[in-house]
Amino acid sequence: MSPMRSRFGVKSRRKTTEWPLWLFVGLLVLWGGYQVLQLRSRVLISLAAGNRAHPATAASNPSRMPAGNPFMMSPSAIAPAAPSASPPAIAPPPAALLRAVNAALAKARLAIRRGHWIQARRRLNALLARLAGMNLPQAKRTRRMLTRINHHTLLGSALLPDDPLAKLIRVRPGWNVDYVANLYRITPWIFLRLNPALNPARLRAGQAVKIVRGPFNAHVVLHASRIDLYDRHCYVESFPIRWNALAPPAPGIYHVKKRDFAGMSGVDLPLGRLILQPRSGHTGRKIFIASVAAGPMDIFISPRGLRTLLRTLCGKYSLVMVKP
Repeated sequence: MSPMRSRFGVKSRRKTTEWPLWLFVGLLVLWGGYQVLQLRSRVLISLAAGNRAHPATAASNPSRMPAGNPFMMSPSAIAPAAPSASPPAIAPPPAALLRAVNAALAKARLAIRRGHWIQARRRLNALLARLAGMNLPQAKRTRRMLTRINHHTLLGSALLPDDPLAKLIRVRPGWNVDYVANLYRITPWIFLRLNPALNPARLRAGQAVKIVRGPFNAHVVLHASRIDLYDRHCYVESFPIRWNALAPPAPGIYHVKKRDFAGMSGVDLPLGRLILQPRSGHTGRKIFIASVAAGPMDIFISPRGLRTLLRTLCGKYSLVMVKP
């Protein structure tokens, strides 16, 4: 009897020690499948973007076009090749404009060195509006300078006396974080970022807090493959994007459809997507912005960019403008 007990005992112990191993193998298989889907989506988007950038090469060489898979070809590659013609010459910007732009950048740098952050931000925003639609290195430099300024002033805890977008308010009895954020048309995440020492569960009456005037909006610039984040008319930050060449997003104005998951707008669990609903009167379809490969996706953005958009765009007030 004792040997049988020992054998049965060993067998039962084996069963109890094998299930964690099978659980680990199952999780490993799921993780591998997720990585394969993500890699497949990135490859398809990059191939479509490459065919879009070189349509003549793809159309003139059919052997380079994979047969039976339309997701790897852009519409210009599927269509018959147009007769050869010399591309239109793009006129360079006038020298007077370049001199004025460089002078404005120099004045903005001087204002930053002297500590005049708001003056520099005002100059750079005016310069960025003047350079709209121009693919100049000065425009990229202007956006980088504005991003650094806004991280210290607009989205920082410091309050400058001459800042027209931010001010100091006193908390009234009965107020909470969600009420203050909705009152100034921002998200609770922005309000807590402006006041990092604030305890959201214990908001006291008479307490001084920093606030910015919202709402935050986004501009999707398709020809530049970029999303620009604005606080009303003030530029905040940009994020690079990639979009599907076979079904590009329709230009127009969109609302942030969903707002859930701990106060962050547009989170669709478990993948995390920003869903844009066409504004009333606009005949476009929904747009999905995501950073992973699974699920429907129209615009691919980095995880950091998606996280910033989810935290700053308010589902009740924010608008997203898609430009061709």
